[in-house]
Amino acid sequence: MVTDIKTKYENCIEEFVSQIQNTFDDNLRAIILHGGLVRDSSPINFWSDIDIIVIFKNYTNNITPPISELSEYLDTKYVLRMDINLIYESDFDSDKMKTKFYNSEVINALNQRGTKILYGSLTDMNLDLFNEREAVYVYLNTVQNLFRRYYIENIFRDKKRVKNSVYLQRIIRWVFSIIRSSLRLKGIYANPYQESVDELIRLHIVSSEDIKLLKRLMEIRNNFDNFDNLSEDALIELYSSVECFIEKYIHEVIHEWQIVDKK
Repeated sequence: MVTDIKTKYENCIEEFVSQIQNTFDDNLRAIILHGGLVRDSSPINFWSDIDIIVIFKNYTNNITPPISELSEYLDTKYVLRMDINLIYESDFDSDKMKTKFYNSEVINALNQRGTKILYGSLTDMNLDLFNEREAVYVYLNTVQNLFRRYYIENIFRDKKRVKNSVYLQRIIRWVFSIIRSSLRLKGIYANPYQESVDELIRLHIVSSEDIKLLKRLMEIRNNFDNFDNLSEDALIELYSSVECFIEKYIHEVIHEWQIVDKK
């Protein structure tokens, strides 16, 4: 039984790549590891997902079923979560097709910023002409809408379920994904969490109270196995503070930072 968390993740990734290669070798273009496992020195217990992009040359209807089955098997075997983005080369046939990837994590991965190629190559793929500034605005609006729906449908619907760790994890991820994406409008390609917060402090973009909130979220992330130590009242207060921050922050980014784009 694997007890070392880093070894557990490494074994899971190795098994995934091996199985995908054996199953789809003729149609497989690349497998990319991105996200926290590339940026951070080691996984965080009860937090880190395995973020994978699998790129195929052509679509066939026998791709998603075995990938789904494999990811479920590995999730159970290693007691972790795989987050898989599936891409076909035809997705890059036009700029309009590429807009489906207006997500900072995916664009960063495809441009090989903070990624690890586990198999294959991105050479000769039509990856040019991503409008990254437009992608930021699209992403911020999309996530804000998801954020609002998530609060209505999950966070404040049933107070007895509010301690579900999945809720808090998703909210924290969205917060720092929003910050990281917005910084791209300033030409800053920082990693989320500490680096992004450092940039906010340097640029004097948010208040000291906002920084205090973001540091609190980072502390929760870094000690996520102690999530249950938070009282229900403290958690509700935290969710409310995060909601206020996101509404204010996205409004300022979209309505004030876009002035740069009009010059």
